[in-house]
Amino acid sequence: MDASAVIEGAKSIFKSTLSGIKTISKYEENICELQEEISELRAKKMSIKQAVNIAIMEGKTPKHQVNVWLRKVSRTEDAVRTLLEIHDEYVNGRGSKMLYWGLQSWRVATKLEDVKELNSTHFETVAPERYPPIKAVEKMSVSSLVGQRAASDMKKLLEIVNNDDIRRFAVWGKGGIGKTTLVKNLINHLYNSSPDSFNIVIWVQVTREFNLRKIQSQIAERLRLKIEEGETTHSLANRILERLKMRVEASRKC
Repeated sequence: MDASAVIEGAKSIFKSTLSGIKTISKYEENICELQEEISELRAKKMSIKQAVNIAIMEGKTPKHQVNVWLRKVSRTEDAVRTLLEIHDEYVNGRGSKMLYWGLQSWRVATKLEDVKELNSTHFETVAPERYPPIKAVEKMSVSSLVGQRAASDMKKLLEIVNNDDIRRFAVWGKGGIGKTTLVKNLINHLYNSSPDSFNIVIWVQVTREFNLRKIQSQIAERLRLKIEEGETTHSLANRILERLKMRVEASRKC
């Protein structure tokens, strides 16, 4: 056999081996990056789905492009899960040693770009506003406390409100001495000076003839929560609780 042919053959084998090593190396790099990117995408998906749920509860219709993005993410998650399972099988010695490295590496690289593109998508809002945003504090119609004895009580109430160790307090007294006026002025003080100190302030009127449905209706109206026909007080209570939880979670991410 011609010596030059042997040398050329050896060079070809060396190049092929080197190419294979590079392919495997790049494949492993892309796998690591894909794991990081898909983890970030899952977190982003959860955040957007939560925003969509809040929007739906507020009677809004999620944008078409948001729904399309969520569907793409779900399909991409399935595809990435398959690719990572194939990789795990190889690492654990259960998969084929061949693995068709070129094709597999290309699939991982392509899917990595898809995930990066989805991660780069940003939505200012997930649904168009049907109504102005719900204010944390709404101004109350009430007479001023200037020149009244209740002005000193207002100072005490503010100290209580600003004390994080106090979770509940009551304003107690005879009828007609100004309890309602005092608390409404407290709400207006919050509205003017620190509207973001509470996630939401809800004013509810309770009569002597206790009516749970009426109380729930006032809370639901404040939260723009539509009451379904025939809905039980238990079901409505759960939806009110869920809406309040969602508002808290949304405010934490702002």
